[in-house]
Amino acid sequence: MKIIAVDIGNSSIKLIWMSDGKVVGFERISENHFRQIENVSSVDAICISSVNPHSKYIVKNWIDKNFKGKVFEINSSSPFSFENGYHPPEALGVDRMCGAEGALFYMSQNASATSECVITADFGTATTINLVENHKFMGGYILPGVRLAIRALNTNTALLPKVDLSGKIGLFGNNTKHCMQTGIIQSAIALLEKFHKIYENKYSKPPQLFVTGGNAEFFIPLIRPQHIYLKELTCYGMYSIASKLMGIAQ
Repeated sequence: MKIIAVDIGNSSIKLIWMSDGKVVGFERISENHFRQIENVSSVDAICISSVNPHSKYIVKNWIDKNFKGKVFEINSSSPFSFENGYHPPEALGVDRMCGAEGALFYMSQNASATSECVITADFGTATTINLVENHKFMGGYILPGVRLAIRALNTNTALLPKVDLSGKIGLFGNNTKHCMQTGIIQSAIALLEKFHKIYENKYSKPPQLFVTGGNAEFFIPLIRPQHIYLKELTCYGMYSIASKLMGIAQ
């Protein structure tokens, strides 16, 4: 099966071409530069996941006019592979759900990745850390993404500067720029590793940790637990859902 997964986030739109569960093409664009989706005639379906209503409207309007095949929009009632233990269930973000589904799908396709407990860490505009335990989504954490947090410090204080994320991130900083960078990144790392340690002690086998997100590059060198980095984690989840909706066995 061939699909285009359209992952509409807070900051960008990701277009991922997938064939038989494998990523064969990737493009990241902004809402302002969205004009068209290439090669739509060659796919069986387009699958949409969105946390940005305005961008979703733009994309869906183009799809409605230019694509005659099947279109699936992921929501809380989609056929996920896990029980939704969130309260209330419909409040769980579709991006977090697709990430969890993507982790489970990847594990189903790779015998080396197995565990009763799965943790996903998505370092995007917001940072989310999510727990799936025995195929039940339990919850997790939502905190400001690294760029959002740095911008908030600059905007809401008189003297803290506007800084970028260039340079090596160490254990701590010795100037204001590095203290801001390191404080924000290392605090998220510490939370993730503490969370992982709790569930590592609970089970005979360590949790399977998946890392994704547009800012993941700043975190990956510092994450000590063994993990799998998948840039397109949510899109694997979207492929899994589309397969079920089209009646294709995985």
